[in-house]
Amino acid sequence: MLLQKYKSQKSTAVKRGVSFRLTYNDWLKIWIDSGKLDKRGRNRGDFVMCRKNDTGAYEIGNVFIATGTKNLRDICKFKKVKEEAKDLLIQELKQKLWIKTLNSPEWKAAEQNRKDKAERRTMFKNRSNQLFYNGKDIIKRKKKNDSWF
Repeated sequence: MLLQKYKSQKSTAVKRGVSFRLTYNDWLKIWIDSGKLDKRGRNRGDFVMCRKNDTGAYEIGNVFIATGTKNLRDICKFKKVKEEAKDLLIQELKQKLWIKTLNSPEWKAAEQNRKDKAERRTMFKNRSNQLFYNGKDIIKRKKKNDSWF
């Protein structure tokens, strides 16, 4: 009967993608040492084998016995913290990438090119100063009927 429960827990863990490194004797010893073997189950108030922070393998040193409710509460709390940490890490990486991008020679060259184009557009549009940009040079215009010099 207990061997079947061990095999069931092992196969369930493997299906979830969690490594299960406990032998039957290790698994049984953990349950017997906890004193909760007779209260093991899936119902409310029953005890389950949990992993610390719901990470790593089912192995000696990484498992403990607790109620299913406590395990679920811990998993939810840990996943929330894990999600917040992930969001902070993503923000930090984006910021580092942004700073790295701003300091790159390509970015600086592109920024200078944008500034130059904006300056040329301003000169072309600013006819009150009588400046004209012909695509190559800035030419000063005298009057409407005068020639270029």
